[in-house]
Amino acid sequence: ANGTEFNTKKLLDGSQTALISASSNSVTGIVNGNVGAAAGSYDVTLSLISGGISEMQRSQILSLKETGSLAHGGTQLQSIAQFYDANGVFALGVPQTLTLSGNGKSATLTLDGQMTLDNLAAAMQNAMVSNSGLGLANSKVSTINTAQTEIASMGGYLQVISGSIGDAGQVAFSSDQKIVDALGLNVSREAVESRVRVNSRDAFGNVVQSSVAGNQASSLLNGIDVQFSSQAAQIAGIKGLEEGITFENASTLALSAGTGAVVINIAAGTWSLEQLSRRINSAIDGVAGLLGTSASVVDGEIRLSYERPASVAVTVPNIITIGAQGGDGARLGLVAGTYSGFVDARKDMEYVEWGMSLYTTAVAGVGNISVSDGISGTELVFTMVTNGLTADMARVVTIQADFKANTVNIRIDQVGSTLAFTSTLVGNYNRDNVAYLSSRVTVDLTGPGDTFLANKLGMLSGTAKGSGDSNFKLFVVDNSPQFQIGADQGQVMQVAMANMTAESLGVDKLDMTTVKGANTALSKINKAIDKVSAERSKLGSFQNRLEFAVNNLRNTHSNLTASESRIRDADIALEMIEFTRNQIISQSGTAMLAQANMVPQGVLQLLR
Repeated sequence: ANGTEFNTKKLLDGSQTALISASSNSVTGIVNGNVGAAAGSYDVTLSLISGGISEMQRSQILSLKETGSLAHGGTQLQSIAQFYDANGVFALGVPQTLTLSGNGKSATLTLDGQMTLDNLAAAMQNAMVSNSGLGLANSKVSTINTAQTEIASMGGYLQVISGSIGDAGQVAFSSDQKIVDALGLNVSREAVESRVRVNSRDAFGNVVQSSVAGNQASSLLNGIDVQFSSQAAQIAGIKGLEEGITFENASTLALSAGTGAVVINIAAGTWSLEQLSRRINSAIDGVAGLLGTSASVVDGEIRLSYERPASVAVTVPNIITIGAQGGDGARLGLVAGTYSGFVDARKDMEYVEWGMSLYTTAVAGVGNISVSDGISGTELVFTMVTNGLTADMARVVTIQADFKANTVNIRIDQVGSTLAFTSTLVGNYNRDNVAYLSSRVTVDLTGPGDTFLANKLGMLSGTAKGSGDSNFKLFVVDNSPQFQIGADQGQVMQVAMANMTAESLGVDKLDMTTVKGANTALSKINKAIDKVSAERSKLGSFQNRLEFAVNNLRNTHSNLTASESRIRDADIALEMIEFTRNQIISQSGTAMLAQANMVPQGVLQLLR
């Protein structure tokens, strides 16, 4: 598109339709049609509706070649079993190159056997963050061990978190197949686009509003799409939220199995399924006749099971009976009746809520999450639940309501199964003669429960900064060529040519190094083809109209020329008739004069 010119004028970059300039480098106006009355000056503001989240990838779990134990940050790559094939050949016998692709850029780093996992993580993070690399600020790459996961067998892997929210932060890794297999990087958290409100105000105070998921507001202005690269600051967890059941009233569940029976009391509140199973098991354990009965969570539902122990007579049936349910007990989804061996609940989804379980036996007291936007701040306080007899969940809606009550330019969203703290400023907010407001999020975990919260959410204390601008001015000048196609005033045609650059078509940052990237690229290419086809069709219609106008003018010219010729021929004939008439009159007059003079001349001759 940038190379298509006619008489040094670019035709396919939109500049022959409209000239667009902005007060910020983080915004671009893309011409997609006739600008017309959209020419003018606009104040554009971006504000967050709901936060998205950045992509997260994890490597496979890496273990030591000699002992089989989990690798840690100080482990060298030459000591990791996954870097050896079935024949014991080391994948890094010769240093290999690892290429990172994303944000329309690429970066490479060299791997060798002496490199530790922490060295590798630091090199990958530098390649992602630096401007000479991918330019994805706030990206983090770290080695995760069992101390962070609090699970003995879970650790020894690399975790890669992109610094940009949504598709713009997607990163692909490519290398020799042996290195790709050894690292085993895969997406464990899909990128989700933020939802942004885009407001446009013209010089007369008229406001147009659009909400978009991503970074492009289509048809915000007539014939113009507004594309922005601004990013809101965000600190997000990677886990921690789960489904629970809310009991508004104290409830009961009658249960019998083996030779015993029990009525289980469930206090009002929101319970995680694991906490409910602990509560049920606690009640069961107090009844000797219920030996062999247990509650567990299977596929997101409570399962009650009974397996007759050897100490119980074989005449006792291997069944479990659900009895009466008081209060809101029916919300568990257990249907009264007798079942062989086990029964699975089917919880009432109307009363299912997302939240964070605060149950822990490791620490008592509270855990605090302090959140600041750089100017003002607020604090969320969570009280740890240390026994299995009470409701244990902090509901997401309650957390959001408590947070919303505070005047801070940050919102908290549930994204998947985690919490995300995102600045409401999609970039820096510029003010007249005053320092701009920065898109900034600072999260600090404090109190006795800080470690619990950090491990629960997979979130560390830190600060993130946004990029670009959340408000800017946009100037539009109508530059479309105009053709007179009729004989009368106003019979004109404006030819509007859309921007056909790779950026405007969305194909400037394609990633073909992964299956997912290739599939996404195909979708973008198909959309680009449709857009190009539509533009060709539109230009074809312009061409047809112009050709019709030219042909019509040619016909008119031919007709006018013929008419002029006929008119000129008619004028010459008229003049010849007039000339002949005058000549006849003149000759007649001369003859009559001669005739009149004959008599006097005769008389004169006689007198002589």
